[in-house]
Amino acid sequence: MTYPPQQPFPPPEDPYVNHPPTQPFTGPYPQAGFPAGYPHPAAPPRRPLWPWLAAVAALSLMLLAGSGWLLWDRVLREDSGVAACKALADRDRAAGGADETLTREEYLAMRRVFADSRYADLREHGTKLMDVLWQVTQLGTDDQVAALTYLEPLTRHVSGLQSACADHGVVIDLRLTD
Repeated sequence: MTYPPQQPFPPPEDPYVNHPPTQPFTGPYPQAGFPAGYPHPAAPPRRPLWPWLAAVAALSLMLLAGSGWLLWDRVLREDSGVAACKALADRDRAAGGADETLTREEYLAMRRVFADSRYADLREHGTKLMDVLWQVTQLGTDDQVAALTYLEPLTRHVSGLQSACADHGVVIDLRLTD
């Protein structure tokens, strides 16, 4: 049995387009999936690149500023607690005496020096030592028995501050006698 020659099927009609193409393809090769003679579909609009560049530049600037701050804060700037340890180690013994009184402003300034330290051990022992010293100086000279109650915390925080300063490279001698 012989079959008659078959005719090729006509291309399917696009149900969304009711008109023939207006611009035939003129390039050397048809685009993939589009036969010759049909117009190319419009390229999708490109999104602008500047918002992405601005975001990357802003993040880079923030990273650079944060790195600079950390470098300055952690490496270049001396810690206030370590500076106080150095001042205690280098103090002139002839300038200070046991009978000096401590004013409220001096107490708050000395306490703030230790409170602003980035090291927890210097913050803890330095601020508590300043608190104990303030309480002792507020006692009158007649309250010698009450001063004995501050002997244990005073000893603990003096030795704690001395140890904390030594941990950060400053050896101080807190003996009262030469």
